[in-house]
Amino acid sequence: MKAIPIANGGLCLEMEDADDWKLLARMLLDARDPEFDLADDLGGRVTDEAVAGDWQEFVVPDLRDSFDAGLSRVTKAIDRAHRDSAGDAGRVLISRDAAADWYGALNTARLALEARHKFGNANHGRPNPQVVAGFSSEKRAAFLRERLYCALQCALLDHAFG
Repeated sequence: MKAIPIANGGLCLEMEDADDWKLLARMLLDARDPEFDLADDLGGRVTDEAVAGDWQEFVVPDLRDSFDAGLSRVTKAIDRAHRDSAGDAGRVLISRDAAADWYGALNTARLALEARHKFGNANHGRPNPQVVAGFSSEKRAAFLRERLYCALQCALLDHAFG
């Protein structure tokens, strides 16, 4: 997979083979982790009990709906591009208008992976190879996906927001 800036702002994700499509599909699965709810997680950081109760009642449902709607739009874009390429080499265009949805989906996937695997100090600044080497193969694969999602977010920040 290659992320290529497009002239009018945004990114073009060039898929080279079926494995690249699997990576995008995995990002969607990571973002939909049933054990992680980003809206609820954000609300859990409110420490005042009265405010926390109002947050849960009034803010969390709307946040959840917004996050789900963005993820749904990203899913549709991936599905459409995958279908158009018949699962072979192809591309996914991320316009400026769609960048916030993509950034959000990638962010949710990253946060869900962190919540599940607790990467800890392996993920601060430059990844620590000694720490990563001690991960199980499942955790190492999750860590590499998290780093890919982070890199795509950085590319979006550089080329789609601004």
